[in-house]
Amino acid sequence: MKPIQQLYRRMSLREKVLLTAFLWVLVCIGFILAFDGVGKTWTEWQTWSRNLKEQRDWLALGPTVDTQLQESLQRFNPESTFNSAALVGRIDGLARQTSVNHDISTPRTQQGEKFEFHTMRVSIRNTPMEKWLAFAGKLEAESPYINLESVRLNADNRNPELLDGQLILKSFELKDGG
Repeated sequence: MKPIQQLYRRMSLREKVLLTAFLWVLVCIGFILAFDGVGKTWTEWQTWSRNLKEQRDWLALGPTVDTQLQESLQRFNPESTFNSAALVGRIDGLARQTSVNHDISTPRTQQGEKFEFHTMRVSIRNTPMEKWLAFAGKLEAESPYINLESVRLNADNRNPELLDGQLILKSFELKDGG
């Protein structure tokens, strides 16, 4: 420690002031960095606390959700749900009953634990509004087993009284044991 004291005593007043100011700047920078780190840590801690609380709340709802799922499953008739082939057949039958000029795409299926969800596109061409409405009414009668997700209609370019359009339909299938 003596060599440092001797060096300090040999410095001029100007050098001592500059050295002291430099050391204070280093101390201030250190405090700023430390407080910034503490602030970031505090913010992360609060975020994790909120996330954990939300997860605890969701986990607490688990028995209620299971009960509601069981009640919902009891309300649905598994024989009324459609696999992808039966869905295509049912939509084709409804379209033929209402005499709409239709084209059905192959359903896309999304696997779930208790359900399979089917999404399909139905294109209808050169069809008057009355037949569109009749077809929509038939689809509505199939709810909740077949649901209309979206409709896009356009007037036919050659005959504005006829409509072209596309329907996106969703359906679910209750798996065995559900």
